[in-house]
Amino acid sequence: MVSRERDDGMTASNYLARHTRQGVEDIYAAFVVFLWCIMNFESCVALVSAICATFFFNFYDFGEQYFAAKLSWTFAALAVVFPLTHEIKQAFNRREMALRAFAEVKSHLVTIYLAHANWGWGKNGEGRKNIPAGHVERVAQDMEELAHMLCAYLTLPMVTRARNLFTHEGKTERNAQIPVQQYFFGQIYVGMRKLSLKNEVMKKAGMAAVEASRINQYQQKVLHGLETLHNIKEYRTPQATRSFARVFIHLMPWLYGPYFVWVAHTLHTERHAISAFLFSLVLSISTEIAMVGLYNVQRALQVSAACSFS
Repeated sequence: MVSRERDDGMTASNYLARHTRQGVEDIYAAFVVFLWCIMNFESCVALVSAICATFFFNFYDFGEQYFAAKLSWTFAALAVVFPLTHEIKQAFNRREMALRAFAEVKSHLVTIYLAHANWGWGKNGEGRKNIPAGHVERVAQDMEELAHMLCAYLTLPMVTRARNLFTHEGKTERNAQIPVQQYFFGQIYVGMRKLSLKNEVMKKAGMAAVEASRINQYQQKVLHGLETLHNIKEYRTPQATRSFARVFIHLMPWLYGPYFVWVAHTLHTERHAISAFLFSLVLSISTEIAMVGLYNVQRALQVSAACSFS
């Protein structure tokens, strides 16, 4: 650490101040991300459910005894935590696969462009003189149109949620979006056909068939990446697993209400009755919000990131 301070020309106090400031900024950013994950309608429903369930089991007259029990959290782990962690893992893997497909498409498109712009044949590359004027510019324009159609396709709204299958409004949205998706994906293949025809122009200008075959291989790899992105866009992780976790998240305050009553009355004394109840209420809310937050994290990972082609 001393050598680093000397290399940076910083005193120990400045070094400590900078890292303290960065630590505070990291904690602040973590709270911002946390709030972003829980600030939605579903979190409000979960919050109201947790409050109502805790009040109900604490104050409803069940007779002489409180409706309290020390419940095991094994059921919650199986019904909520396991499906959520599985979904988060699958969604993360899909995102990584999409990023690899992006890299494959972009790198091979650049390679195809460089082939059209720079590859030569004949003595001292003089064969390029036979290429029609403006060929390279038309290749760049075709690639720009292809990238635009790909971005437009990938940023279309997702219509594979449960509401798109089981509600009237969702079905209407799905039926309206599917033709749009088909149009943009069809235009992507129109762009690939144009690039393939540009390869034929190079062959007519005298480029060897072996070199043309190499460009065709690059185009095949672009198509592989495009189909990978298409599958990720059209097919999400299993809907049943997400729905199962979602339902039990909202049932959990009512299924585990007696546990929070047990927590309150384990801590209960005449002097601390209100404090014990408030603690059980905060614990119930925190448990529910944590589950909803995890669900929102996996849902955010399902959405394809907006692409950026330069």
